[in-house]
Amino acid sequence: MNTKRYTTILMALIVAIFATACGGAVVDPTPEPPPPTVAVEPTAEPEPTEVPQPTVGDIAMADDSFTMLVDAVLATGLDTVVQGDDPVTVLAPTNAAFEALPEGLLESLTEDQLRTILSYHVVAGRVPAEAVAGMATGTSVLGEDFTITVDGDTIMVNDATVIAADIEGSNGIIHVIDKVLVPPSIAEELAAASQTVGDIAMADDSFTILVDAVIATGLVDVVQGDDPVTVLAPTNAAFEALPEGLLESLSEDQLRTILTYHVVEGRVPAEAVAGMATGTSVLGEDFTITVDGDTIMVNDATVIAADIEGSNGIIHVIDKVLIPPSIATAMLDTVGDIAMADDSFTILVDAVIATDLVDVVQGEEPVTVFAPTNAAFEALPEGLLESLTEDQLRTILTYHVVEGRVMAEDVTSMAVGTSVLGEKLQVTVDGDKVMINDANIVTADIEGSNGIIHVIDKVLIPPSLATADFDTVGDIAMADNSFTTLVDAVIATDLVDVVQGEDPVTIFAPTNDAFAALPEGLLESLTEDQLRDILTYHVVPGRVTANEVVSMDAGTSVLGEDFTITVDGDTVMINDATIVAADIEGSNGIIHVIDKVLIPPSYADAAMGAMDTVGDIAMADDSFTILVDAVIATDLVDVVQGDDPVTILAPTNAAFEALPEGLLESLTEDQLREILTYHVIAGRVPSDAVAGMASGTSVLGETFEITVDGDTIMVNDATVITADIEGSNGIIHVIDKVLIPPSMQP
Repeated sequence: MNTKRYTTILMALIVAIFATACGGAVVDPTPEPPPPTVAVEPTAEPEPTEVPQPTVGDIAMADDSFTMLVDAVLATGLDTVVQGDDPVTVLAPTNAAFEALPEGLLESLTEDQLRTILSYHVVAGRVPAEAVAGMATGTSVLGEDFTITVDGDTIMVNDATVIAADIEGSNGIIHVIDKVLVPPSIAEELAAASQTVGDIAMADDSFTILVDAVIATGLVDVVQGDDPVTVLAPTNAAFEALPEGLLESLSEDQLRTILTYHVVEGRVPAEAVAGMATGTSVLGEDFTITVDGDTIMVNDATVIAADIEGSNGIIHVIDKVLIPPSIATAMLDTVGDIAMADDSFTILVDAVIATDLVDVVQGEEPVTVFAPTNAAFEALPEGLLESLTEDQLRTILTYHVVEGRVMAEDVTSMAVGTSVLGEKLQVTVDGDKVMINDANIVTADIEGSNGIIHVIDKVLIPPSLATADFDTVGDIAMADNSFTTLVDAVIATDLVDVVQGEDPVTIFAPTNDAFAALPEGLLESLTEDQLRDILTYHVVPGRVTANEVVSMDAGTSVLGEDFTITVDGDTVMINDATIVAADIEGSNGIIHVIDKVLIPPSYADAAMGAMDTVGDIAMADDSFTILVDAVIATDLVDVVQGDDPVTILAPTNAAFEALPEGLLESLTEDQLREILTYHVIAGRVPSDAVAGMASGTSVLGETFEITVDGDTIMVNDATVITADIEGSNGIIHVIDKVLIPPSMQP
């Protein structure tokens, strides 16, 4: 019903009443004589008919432009509000306003959401347009406010324009608006629901690779269209976990096939997915679904986020890219294909072909290959690879293969593995470093259709093949934990080429215990040249077996200095060191293990001197007898004989004798101790370090002045007459005067 209709009805009623009153006759101007008077009973006048005014609900229901609003009101039970006795003002969106909502949004709303939206369009009481125009805000019966703006004759409520105002009903007023108002409390929720699954993916940085792939393959309409879909969406990390270069190598058709394998028709929430054993993609190919507790897996991918709702579907986020069964084998290269395509594996590939092992790396049975690079093969002793028989080479290659797919994560959890050869592989892990036997894994988890490649930097030699045929004496020492000190020393002195080279050598190899038996601090005090000379004194050119050693009285090292050989029964000694293990063969020589470090004759005196403490040195020198007696008398022996490194400014007997007569004898023990400790500096301070200082501090805590004039170093008024006498626990600088602490000077 509308106002016009009620006006027409009212006019019709007035005309009918008027016609009845006039009897419908024509009045003659000449009066007739009155009829005879007859007594007539008076007749009651008829009551006028009252037409009820329609409610705002009636008005809306009678107007075809509000059918969607009316349906929504009836569906949410709000008809009592617009049909009731309590006065209300309704901001009534037209059908066009509802149709302008994002496609599918209205249908996706819950009953509570729809009721919330409709209640936001109702204000308690009658509020005519004139009153609305005078307000800055209004409050709906929902309790949430809306803003009102006026520009000339235009009134806006939020972003909706009032296009017809003041339609009066018996219980309120209707103002017609051209947009549906969205309550602030659910605006964000509705905005999300208004996005397609494509919009959601494009707005999320974790799906950039997926989005690029969808655009590149012309599949935008699938994720942006009207037809509802469920998308199993792999993250960027899922795409990045594909074998290196695989994504780039795919044709557009292959990529489209993969992407459509991730799409299912219709809305399939996680609850429904969890109840299925299999699903079918829009590609027409099936995938398996497994559920373990709260974990849902699609093929081998885990659903890591579920039920992300869009206007046209649902997204479930997965952590792996799903590969359709129809193209899995064709798309992914075997581990053999991968190796053949990589120039860093040409030697390995040639060896595999030569030994008829192609079927192992190209077959259907899954394998894990520890693949040595060309550089690893080239590091083998010269000529070794060429000298191998076909059987030996096949044995070596199969020692690099393990059955099944063994990812790096699984490798690190193992102590040993077993190759298809049947021989064990040792696994060691140190932080991020993973070793297979003595080879480092330098690149891990290169995936192929039939297995995995881990790249290693050495060729693995099976225990069943003679170690001596492959390892240098350097390799053997590096692989044996009892030679770590020797190995470190060889590396520090650049002698690796001697023990790793092609020229044959014999090594008399001291153990860690032999180095540890040296006087404390001696090894650390050696210069690089001294250490290199000592090490080369342990090396003899050529292969000298134990049988040959025992037949000799002496030998000559590559240093050019001789050593003596003595034999007593089964005991063979090199100088004063005993051979404790003999004839350890390597590809480039022989090792004989000894229990002491050999000191070259040219270094013997210096080395032995360095074995003495600074106290020993002073006691052995007659020019320090007064100093030694004073040290003993004041209980300072531990300072000059102890483990803590010290530097001694040592006055000679002549220096003490130059003191005023009787002064030394008059000193108390405490005074003498103070004077002596004023001559001691903590740590090793060689003369070149002293010369670079302006002052120094003694262990007494008092300072002294240092002056340098050419080659002359003075400490206070004393001259350093001999410098850098090395001991095992420190250094002596000889001075020509006794230093007196400032605290004791007059």
